[in-house]
Amino acid sequence: MLTEYGGRMRPDDDVVFHTDLCEVVAASGRALCEAQAYVEANQAMHSATLDVKVAEMFEQLAGVTAQCRSGCFDPEKAADPADMLTKLAALTERVRGSRGSVCAKELELLPS
Repeated sequence: MLTEYGGRMRPDDDVVFHTDLCEVVAASGRALCEAQAYVEANQAMHSATLDVKVAEMFEQLAGVTAQCRSGCFDPEKAADPADMLTKLAALTERVRGSRGSVCAKELELLPS
């Protein structure tokens, strides 16, 4: 950058700059090695946790899907609209409980 603007560094500043740059490079290398060691040490645990959470989510999704396909929300079969709204509110709470804060925007579409 100094060359672009026609400037020059003093020789003693050049040595200081080079020393500082070497320290930054060494610190960056150490940080990368530590990060890599952390990932390698914890990857199996995180993968196992993710597998468990995915299995739980699919189990909950299967339950919600089964309830939606059970016919309890079909207008032809529903004798009482208030009963249907009660069942839908219970299903909404079940979805909210199982999903946490994954997508609040989608949940706003559901009646409360």
